[in-house]
Amino acid sequence: MLSAFTPRPLKRLFTANQCWTSFLDAGGLRDIEVEAVTKMLACGTRILGVKEYICDKPECPHVRYVTNSCGSRACPSCGKKATDLWIATQLNRLPDCDWVHLVFTLPDTQWPVFESNRWLLNDVCRLAVENLLYAARKRGQEPGIFCAIHTYGRRLNWHPHVHVSVTCGGLNKHGQWKKLSFLKDAMRSRWMWNMRQRLLKAWSEGLAMPESLSHITTESQRRSLVLKAGGKYWHVYMSKKTAGGRNTARYLGRYLKKPPIAASRLAHYNGGGA
Repeated sequence: MLSAFTPRPLKRLFTANQCWTSFLDAGGLRDIEVEAVTKMLACGTRILGVKEYICDKPECPHVRYVTNSCGSRACPSCGKKATDLWIATQLNRLPDCDWVHLVFTLPDTQWPVFESNRWLLNDVCRLAVENLLYAARKRGQEPGIFCAIHTYGRRLNWHPHVHVSVTCGGLNKHGQWKKLSFLKDAMRSRWMWNMRQRLLKAWSEGLAMPESLSHITTESQRRSLVLKAGGKYWHVYMSKKTAGGRNTARYLGRYLKKPPIAASRLAHYNGGGA
């Protein structure tokens, strides 16, 4: 017999008061979002199948049933396992040197543009990496870089930004390892310039205009949004150096592989908010 099923915290939140059903009925969800939640809700249930384990001794009556997991990153249980496995793998790959971690942000006035034109997010990652490569190659060095884009903030609101980890050194043309550092102000200036130029070009490629920016209809208004609005909110955050590949792998695992909602963060549900 299968033991009684106890819902996990995130499942309880999605199923309490028909929350997930209400979201579906309201519409507006992307297929990938519906798929991720559907997998998470089915994880550990008979819906995904059950494995039967029996003793190889004919006289032994013991039988054990194990339900299959979903393997979705949105699932706190499966996502945690995937994170731990990923970190263990990277420990054998990452250079055992100092690393520095950076975050490239965009002004909130432009967040809606990227939400309605998600294909632009690829350029956000690319330009963040090119920023670092430009600085390193000016000195004749090739660094190691990890990059991941996050489209949500700590409050799970839409907030596109880029996490980048880069080695504090690189290989020169002779294959020799040389120390490398980056100037925060110079990176911020290049980041702001390159992203603004990309956005201006994107307007001519046919951007979908979000409803919140529907009042912007002329070329001068578009240029003002890109070139003037939110000038002081283009940030490049740079952490202190992290020593060694082990600490770096753990740091990267939290940002590259972790589930978007950890069960430990679900403290209370009052029927309307968590």
